[in-house]
Amino acid sequence: NLIKPLARVFTSLLTYPMDWANAFWTQTHWLTIVAGITALGWFIGGTGYAVLGLIGMIFVLATGYWVEGMRTLALVTVSVPLALIAGAATGILANEIPRLKPAVQATLDVMQTVPTFAYLTPLLVLFGFGPVVGLIASAIYAAPPMARNVLLGLERVEPDIKEAAVMSGGNRIQQLFLVELPSAKAQIMVGVNQCLMAALSMVIIAAVIGGFDDIGWEVLLTMRKAQFGPSLLAGFVIVVFAVIIDRM
Repeated sequence: NLIKPLARVFTSLLTYPMDWANAFWTQTHWLTIVAGITALGWFIGGTGYAVLGLIGMIFVLATGYWVEGMRTLALVTVSVPLALIAGAATGILANEIPRLKPAVQATLDVMQTVPTFAYLTPLLVLFGFGPVVGLIASAIYAAPPMARNVLLGLERVEPDIKEAAVMSGGNRIQQLFLVELPSAKAQIMVGVNQCLMAALSMVIIAAVIGGFDDIGWEVLLTMRKAQFGPSLLAGFVIVVFAVIIDRM
């Protein structure tokens, strides 16, 4: 009896960042967004990434799914940080308390092997119906890869590095955040990448309970109507987002 009201309060709190992200992406002029992503690509990787961002976003605009695509980006903007924080916290906790590691790994195994549709019913009962529920579903699905990679990265930090951190006189928090996590950066970034891809792959499934007029809903709707062309085109929009985010 207590869990459901708490879940609904959590849903209400997440409504605010979701609304802000949605307002930003949908109300900002398309030219500004295209220019911003092109400039970001130039800053990150030079001409190649700038061209990738420009062509990709122009393609999204040309499909006629610009607003729906921006709503999907709003969902990703909120769900991915949520999944990254939850996943990183879980990985760090399992590393710091070794006796919890088997339970955490077993839980992550279950989360990654249970069919994605199995998430929907309990989430619907606890959190209700709406865009925020789709956001929560995406975050839950995307968190395990981050947790696994953070834990793996921390386990692979060389013993000599850990000993040097101890000998330098740092406390446990300093050792973790100033030495071990930076040393595990490469593995952690793999987790960030996988988390992003998992969140994007979940948008169509989340549309079932999200009731959000985003690109995932467009794919679902056109599939139900057996409209192969529009369904494929909407799916390509998700692919374009995935490629741009993955590369950058």
